[in-house]
Amino acid sequence: MESLFTEIRSDHIDENGVVHIDGWRSSDENAEGEVIAYVIKGEAYWRDPEFQFDPYVKEVVAEVIAEQQKEPDPLKERKYCMYVVDSNEEEYSYDEVKNSAIDYTGSDDFESLLRLLVSGINNEEYSDQNWYYITDENEGIILMS
Repeated sequence: MESLFTEIRSDHIDENGVVHIDGWRSSDENAEGEVIAYVIKGEAYWRDPEFQFDPYVKEVVAEVIAEQQKEPDPLKERKYCMYVVDSNEEEYSYDEVKNSAIDYTGSDDFESLLRLLVSGINNEEYSDQNWYYITDENEGIILMS
């Protein structure tokens, strides 16, 4: 099968990390390109489902997916901590939060800490007088409730 495209580019990555796969059906400099697919976290989303069968497109998309799978997920590389503080004081520094915590959980999975926080609130494990802080390994408070 011959390709529909004479040129395919995968060099446009938007601010959300989405790779745009663009193709041209003509080698004419004035030819207009079109979006073939978007690749997000190793998954291709096709503009036209027929494009996924094009041999040139398959080759380029496979390269992009392989490259994305090599790159670590920045959220998975970070370490997080959740502290529960028995106070309604909003103005705590990181050290004050750490030193006055009545509960502490460490994790490298931000979403699991959010689920734990919601579960503790819903099950009334913590009182409404508690403050919840999720911090990162740089000791910055990234969520306060």
